[in-house]
Amino acid sequence: MSTFGSLYVGTSGLQTGQNALNTTAHNLANVGTTGYTRQQVYQAELEFNTVGSSSVSMMQAGIGVSYAQARQVRDYFLDKYYRTENGRQAFYETAFAATSEISTLFGEMEGVAFQNSISELYTSFEEFDKIPDDTNNQDLVILKANSFLERAKEVFEGLKQYQIDVNEKVTTSVTRINEIGKEIITLNRQILTVESGGVEHANDLRDARNALLDELSGYGKIDVKEGATGLVSVSFEDNEFVKETQLYKMDTYLDTATNFMIPIWSNQSDYTNERYQEVFNFNVAISSEKNTDIGSLKAYVLSRGDHVANYTDIEGIAQDVYNKSLSSISSVMSAQSQLDQLIHNMVTSINDILSPLTTITDDNGVTYQVWDAEHAVLGSDGKGPGEELFSRNSVSRYEKKTLTVNSQTTEYYVYNAENANDKSTLYTLENLKINTKLLEDESKLPHLGLNGAVDYEMTDKLVKVFSNSFITLNPNSTTKLTIEEYYENMTDLFATRGSSFQNKALTVASTAETVFNKRQEIVGVSSDEELSNMIKYQNAYNASTRYINVISEMIEHLITQLG
Repeated sequence: MSTFGSLYVGTSGLQTGQNALNTTAHNLANVGTTGYTRQQVYQAELEFNTVGSSSVSMMQAGIGVSYAQARQVRDYFLDKYYRTENGRQAFYETAFAATSEISTLFGEMEGVAFQNSISELYTSFEEFDKIPDDTNNQDLVILKANSFLERAKEVFEGLKQYQIDVNEKVTTSVTRINEIGKEIITLNRQILTVESGGVEHANDLRDARNALLDELSGYGKIDVKEGATGLVSVSFEDNEFVKETQLYKMDTYLDTATNFMIPIWSNQSDYTNERYQEVFNFNVAISSEKNTDIGSLKAYVLSRGDHVANYTDIEGIAQDVYNKSLSSISSVMSAQSQLDQLIHNMVTSINDILSPLTTITDDNGVTYQVWDAEHAVLGSDGKGPGEELFSRNSVSRYEKKTLTVNSQTTEYYVYNAENANDKSTLYTLENLKINTKLLEDESKLPHLGLNGAVDYEMTDKLVKVFSNSFITLNPNSTTKLTIEEYYENMTDLFATRGSSFQNKALTVASTAETVFNKRQEIVGVSSDEELSNMIKYQNAYNASTRYINVISEMIEHLITQLG
């Protein structure tokens, strides 16, 4: 190598040292920058000049050093682990928020506990039992029944409104997920443009992309793969979402029966024939072992459920069927169905005492439930059939029919039975009101036997409705509960569920924080380490300067001597 060539060796050292100092300064400037990944300097030797050969080795001379690249320091496994735990934390925090809302609705509405309205209704029946023919006591029953029903409806409407609020969050989440997907694709293209020449490394763009991937992990289970060209592909809930520069958009379709938005994959759905590929498969149990408890979007859909539930979602349902249904898994639907079951059983029990039923079979072999005229209880007007306290909005309790029974043709008041396939026939909170005839004239509240005397046996039965054990909480329970026990068990169930979600969220949050800190030890900037590097690269820069000075003096000396 020529003497003047030695200057190029020194110059390469200066340039490499300067670039290394710039990278170190860049790291130090981003000590507190969220999402920034520490850049590590990689240096490489330039090619050697071969000046000859010997029996021992090639006779080569180095021509300097190069600044190879500033590579990001990341750990793929820590990224994956953190994103999984981040999504799991979001799932349980969202689930806990739902149970907290339910507990609030059950416990307190506008400063008055719902449980108080049950107690007040019970007290009104106790007073009614003392003097049934007192219009003040009759009016008190109707007044407290109306108050009780209004309170129950308020709680139920609160649950429905929460479903609407969560439904909006589902739509907002899907919109943001697609925005993230588009931004990742944009960054993929920018990174490819920068790095395609093999000279630069798009570290800041990669930081922005990693931050988006971290955010996306909070919405659902993701898997990230980076190709040889630096482009990433992302799956969401085991479906392709981003494939390098192509987005497989998530969409929502409107369930017209419920007005709920259901997340779907647009590329796998047939909109014309209304066949949709839903994002989430709820046939798989929710568990950490199966990684099915990840993401706020899934928790929103689960908490909301797929419809407004009522008692038919739990009453008479087999245990295994119930446990696989959203009525069991969804916090809001579970609350709706259990609350409605409580109201349904209370209402029908009271109605059946005030206006009792019996079963007959006509001469054609058809069985009917009819008003039990033989054990009837009537109001002050003495007219039958006895009035029910709680009515359905559009279906009367009885329909008058002429039937032939035992060869005798008679008019019967046939009970309009509940039909799970026709919501208008159900004694459900969405369909209940106080009997308008009783609101107009409280004396029509049944209290007299057929002989015209006060029927204390009937009024005693009304009081005992509140102390009888006749309701099971759900298909997983076989214990018959009183009304008070049912309410307490119901609220305790959601408190326990909420506590479980909260504890799980705190545990997962601790794990996520630990993994995040571990990742930060690798990707984060240590000011002490970077200051040490700065001293090292400054010394290297100074050494290159001294090297050039020495070579310069040598050349100057040679030229002077030759001259």
